[in-house]
Amino acid sequence: MTTIISLPAYRLDLARTARNVGNIVFTVGLPSVIFILLNSVFAQDNIQVGYANTSFYLMVSQAVYGGVVATVNVNSVTAMELRMGWGRQLALTPLRPYRMLLGKALVALTISAAAIAVLFAVGFALGARADNLWVWLMSFVLVWLLSGTFALYGLAIVHIFTAESAPAIAAGGVVMLSFFAGIFTPLSGTMLTLARFTPLFGVTNLARWPQLHGSIINSTFDGFATSFPLWSLAVNVLAWTCLFAALAVLLTRRGGKRTAR
Repeated sequence: MTTIISLPAYRLDLARTARNVGNIVFTVGLPSVIFILLNSVFAQDNIQVGYANTSFYLMVSQAVYGGVVATVNVNSVTAMELRMGWGRQLALTPLRPYRMLLGKALVALTISAAAIAVLFAVGFALGARADNLWVWLMSFVLVWLLSGTFALYGLAIVHIFTAESAPAIAAGGVVMLSFFAGIFTPLSGTMLTLARFTPLFGVTNLARWPQLHGSIINSTFDGFATSFPLWSLAVNVLAWTCLFAALAVLLTRRGGKRTAR
């Protein structure tokens, strides 16, 4: 029976990614360090915001960043494969492009789950609290699943740019999009109006939904600037996911045909 993904290819990719110790430490550790710094500045009073406190809000925000960084960092493996002529080999095998893409997305989600779990543990140790366990569980699941959108983003970037520059370009794009999503600092005014159309905005605010239910926190972390309905955030995520998926599949097929010549 043929599975929707190639399990041997998934296990191979996961093992190869895990062996890159420096990359794993950076992927898992950096978001936690950023959270510790932001928490020491903005969560001194640790007041209640929605259904959790300020530390919880900062923890979820950095978990989104960490999950996305983890998925995008899979690009490093993909870029190396392209340099080694993997596209040519893929074109000569029965492995369909969509199965390869789903396998790499699953590897990315596996790594991101570890990064998010570490950050949630650090957050709990530093005072992140929610009204009930459901808020914790739903926040974790949403951050994890929504980060999968950017596995597809990373694969598309790898095929648009050269293998050598793709990981750096993709990582730089994530940092820029994180500012527009309000991950590092709350947005207001024109910036907030523009941000609602960017790829990471819907992901970030859906991940915050169990705590804030679509509300956007203000710059002083003690109230709300505005709110967005659930459907608008879902449309943002769905639209960008479809775009990234279409680009990744199209460019992978094109790369395979080009290298097979």
